[in-house]
Amino acid sequence: MRGNPHSYRDHGDRNLASVFGHLMLLAFLVDQIERRCCGLFGAALEKMERLSYLREQVRGFFITVLIKNWETLYNAIIHGYGEPVLVVDTS
Repeated sequence: MRGNPHSYRDHGDRNLASVFGHLMLLAFLVDQIERRCCGLFGAALEKMERLSYLREQVRGFFITVLIKNWETLYNAIIHGYGEPVLVVDTS
């Protein structure tokens, strides 16, 4: 066994860069589809003013709150997050 035991050996050393490249392309495609097709995403982005601020807000919700679906998440960002909209994850 050579190198780091967690070196993604199952994908092969030669294929690792192309696997990560494909993952980045997939993430970009999903982002573009979301921007084009989801009105709630657009409204949340407009409210937060910058994509980096929106991503940080989403990350914060995922860390602290149990979210049932994307619609609930974006509505909480757009309209505020009161008790009826989100349930705190106490597990």
